[in-house]
Amino acid sequence: MLEDPDLVVRIYDALVAWTPAIQALVDGQGGTVAITGQMAAAAEGVLEDLRDLAAGDLAGVIDAETAALDPATWSGIAIGQLLDRVEGQTRPAPSILPRGTSPPVVR
Repeated sequence: MLEDPDLVVRIYDALVAWTPAIQALVDGQGGTVAITGQMAAAAEGVLEDLRDLAAGDLAGVIDAETAALDPATWSGIAIGQLLDRVEGQTRPAPSILPRGTSPPVVR
């Protein structure tokens, strides 16, 4: 990923675009900031870029999460509504660990 400076810039630009909305969530004001078309497009573009770099199980997880959350539908909704959508997912949380392995135990 770091070998593609354009991708790094696209990710940075997306983070900058999303910062006010994320700050609104942190401040408990998720209902006051709407996701713009630019923000939705930036998120969708970064997901597509990361998917192009991914392999194996990670590629499948990105595909499944993108399909389930459908970034093309985010424009105009409040960031708090998106958080509710994410938290309301009923499928198991994604894992990028190899099948049959467990995360390391931290003590």
